[in-house]
Amino acid sequence: MRKDSLIKGYEKNRVRESTIQTDKFSMTAEEASLPGSSNQEQEVLRILTTLKLPNGYMARLTELATFHQWVRLCLDNNDVGQWFDELFRLTSTQEGSIQFNAGCRAIQDKLLQLAARCMRNRTDNNTSFEAAAHNFYKSEEFDVMCGDNLPGNLGKSHPGCVLLGLMLAELLVKWLALALRMFRQTINPELFRKKQNALTSAEENNEVNSFLGWSIFSDWCRKNSLNGGSSLCRASVMHSPWIT
Repeated sequence: MRKDSLIKGYEKNRVRESTIQTDKFSMTAEEASLPGSSNQEQEVLRILTTLKLPNGYMARLTELATFHQWVRLCLDNNDVGQWFDELFRLTSTQEGSIQFNAGCRAIQDKLLQLAARCMRNRTDNNTSFEAAAHNFYKSEEFDVMCGDNLPGNLGKSHPGCVLLGLMLAELLVKWLALALRMFRQTINPELFRKKQNALTSAEENNEVNSFLGWSIFSDWCRKNSLNGGSSLCRASVMHSPWIT
């Protein structure tokens, strides 16, 4: 299929990661956030803005299932199909990859601002990241940003740029979840303990046995307050492999 040949050609000819390592964002956490954000929100944003992309945006985009779906659906479309053709061609060169990264960072910076605003106003039912991003894709600001920052003719196709924006928003949500996990790991490391620190088989069996005994006792205590409680209790006892 043409989609497979395009992606295989990109993988064969793309610039290696050591030559185009880049930041995911070009702004600081303070620039992305709004006044009045909590310390936790500020720390999550700080972590997010320090993350690196060792092999550029295009490599991350090709890992998304939605990217492959859009390529397959759009290759027969004259406008968007040509946009994908040029995307693969330009990002197979170092110069094109560097400029494409710069364009993606500009869009990501704006999306991060929108996400921070939604975090700050999360109690407002009329505010959502999806709606804010949708309005951004329709704006003149988005068209100018794509035209000024994306390489070649990529910024001249509004449908192609909208698809890029949707996929960059998907990456942002994934990275935001990663930053939140990293933050939680610093304040609650016990929730992310390594496998070697987990319970042993004997400890797990002890926990199961303790819970089983508690559940049977709980059923027994409820037998006089619930209709059919006695039957429920008898069923628990009769079918328990631990009761003889």
